[in-house]
Amino acid sequence: MPTRPSPSPLGPAGLGTLPLLAILAIVVPTLIAYNVPPSATFLNQAAAFVGWGLFCIIVALAVPERPWPRSAGARALLGSLALLVACAVGASLFERAPWSLSLSAIGSIAAAMLVVVVGAAAARAGNGERVFEAFCIALVVAGIASSVVGLIEVFAPHWPNGWLVAEASIPGRATGNVRQPNHLSSLLLWSMAAAVWLGERWPRWRIAMWATALLCNEVIVLSASRTGLVGMFVLLGWGLLDRRLSRGTRIFLAAAPVAYLALWGLSTLGAQAMHLDFEGAKRMSGSGLYVSYSRWRIWENTLSLIAMHPWLGVGFGEFNFAWSLTPFPNRPVAFFDHTHNLLLQFAVELGIPLALAVCGAMGYAVWAALQNAIASGRGSSAGAVAPMQRAAFVLVFMVAVHSMLEYPLWYSYFLLPAAFAFGLCLERPERGAVAAAATAPSPS
Repeated sequence: MPTRPSPSPLGPAGLGTLPLLAILAIVVPTLIAYNVPPSATFLNQAAAFVGWGLFCIIVALAVPERPWPRSAGARALLGSLALLVACAVGASLFERAPWSLSLSAIGSIAAAMLVVVVGAAAARAGNGERVFEAFCIALVVAGIASSVVGLIEVFAPHWPNGWLVAEASIPGRATGNVRQPNHLSSLLLWSMAAAVWLGERWPRWRIAMWATALLCNEVIVLSASRTGLVGMFVLLGWGLLDRRLSRGTRIFLAAAPVAYLALWGLSTLGAQAMHLDFEGAKRMSGSGLYVSYSRWRIWENTLSLIAMHPWLGVGFGEFNFAWSLTPFPNRPVAFFDHTHNLLLQFAVELGIPLALAVCGAMGYAVWAALQNAIASGRGSSAGAVAPMQRAAFVLVFMVAVHSMLEYPLWYSYFLLPAAFAFGLCLERPERGAVAAAATAPSPS
């Protein structure tokens, strides 16, 4: 019986198509300003699903015939996601949760599983470097475009019309067309990391990539997001720990927090000179640097709910319902539909045993990804100058940190890119794939 020949790394046609499809998957969802009530992000999230579907189809054409991940880390991650799907099904079957909510969650998690599989298979087939290059190009384009939106929102607040540029949801802060300062800052942190990696891969464009990263840093300042400030120290850690990066790039990354503070001072002076409101001047002083009072209160309420329902939790997707109907003496004034902490979310909705299983499997996957990232670039494998898996792990780590304070993974335009980067981290190229990738031309 004839068998399909072994796929080879992406050829010129695939290389030409991938950046365009990556832009469709990553850039378009973050730039849609128009929205349809009651969901302000429905169109953005729908665009992400469509774009990532097309992107994964092209990537999948050059992966092995049997693409199912082989590494223990990838299987652990997929197992944890499968367990979440089972919990969503059980919530409707046994707890009478609305099927509309369960099916929505199941669809999102299943899409993330597919993206993980495609990313892991691409890495194993030796296509990881080329696919990640397209991925980073799209992130840089998204960063530049969203930075322009953020600058308009703060320095030309009367320009936004809700069609091309969304009106800032918080006056004096850049929120981008993703409509939340913390979402904008996380997107721009990804863009900064992508620009740095492309600068290593394309030495001739390194200065341009650094300039792009500085632009993103400035708009992170304008977002006045504490998530953005924390992300600067993640970049600092990358620069200090990754000795495969060039000396100049390591210094650039290590200086990220200093650049952030300098840009904050310049932005404050510029806003004062232009008689504009810059919320960052308030949030970066005094108590504005700390986690909000309401956030501490919702975490306290969540721990109380976990104590009330330690074994089975309140039910998948039922946190808001349970929290709203439970009397608490220290209830925050703000409305919460999420715990704003991924670990607490699992614990309160799934119960402690299932939460430990899910978090344990995910934690093992993170550890496996870190081990691959550490090994990435050793020897003479393709892309050793700019190790792909180390940069991909930085992206995953950034969104993991954000998930301890917010819930970005509940939005498809963060969930699917994070899943793809995670998948790329979890598989190492096969020997034949490494040799084929090493002989393929690469930009310089």
